[in-house]
Amino acid sequence: MDLKNVVILLWDSLENFSSESTQRQLGSGNIYKEVINFNSLSEFEERVINNQKLASQDSRFIFCCHINFADFSGYFNLRNSTICKTYEVPEVIYLSSGDSLEVVTKLWDKYKIIEKVILYNELIDKIKLDEIKSFSLSSIDKRPNFDSDLMNLKNRSDKIFLSHSSKDKEIVVKFRDIILIGGIGYDINKIILTSDESNGFVAGINIPQNLRQILRNEIGLFIQFLSTNYSKSRTCLNEEGAAWCMLEDSMFISINLIENGKTFIKKSEKHIDLLNKDSLLNIYDDRKSFFGNKIRAAHLSNKVDEFLTVINS
Repeated sequence: MDLKNVVILLWDSLENFSSESTQRQLGSGNIYKEVINFNSLSEFEERVINNQKLASQDSRFIFCCHINFADFSGYFNLRNSTICKTYEVPEVIYLSSGDSLEVVTKLWDKYKIIEKVILYNELIDKIKLDEIKSFSLSSIDKRPNFDSDLMNLKNRSDKIFLSHSSKDKEIVVKFRDIILIGGIGYDINKIILTSDESNGFVAGINIPQNLRQILRNEIGLFIQFLSTNYSKSRTCLNEEGAAWCMLEDSMFISINLIENGKTFIKKSEKHIDLLNKDSLLNIYDDRKSFFGNKIRAAHLSNKVDEFLTVINS
């Protein structure tokens, strides 16, 4: 295939895309007709789908994703962007700067995910040899009847999973009892808190296998409580990785138990601050379609005040 007729659509952060190393490995420059970088659904629609200049050209397209071997954030960010659930994309080519076999192995060992990954410097030859199939822009069709809010929340189970370190159990139990049960009126039987024997997994089961099952079929909301203890727990990080892989963004809530807490699979600016009342109230305000609209705002506000008083005492 003639590279001069190829447009590379690349999911990657602007910082990584702009780096000298990426530009050199990708071989962008004047090799391809164009390379278009994007890092969100809105950027994809603006720069690709609604780009009249692209639509008028007789070009061939290849959709690539920088997988980011360090933490696989590129892979999970693309999965959670809903691009591939909003549009029929013929194929996604996953790219890595490191050893592709090592990437594939780690993806399977850590997340039980099977994907084909190639090195950046293999891309050009594989395109030339037609080992990577291109497609026309018109073949990227919007999926019928797609509604992200409906898909993300309304049709999901109403169970809540509280992902946390057992060392932080005390504060998580208070959050469950005061805010979720006392303030929102949630049924304790629909809240999974694994460190509580009466409210966690059934004894004797295979926890990784059970986790995969409940995330796929039962969980409507995944709440993680970020702390130093969380970051040091292999179980917690496995829960987070599985959730980012299997759930949509709107089903995922990160609550900081410490200042500057962060997720370890996917970077996010939408964390809930445990010590901020308005931030805690947003847990309900942003997900009324999940919790329902019958919650009394004044009552929930009082319960949040009670929770803040308890944890600060």
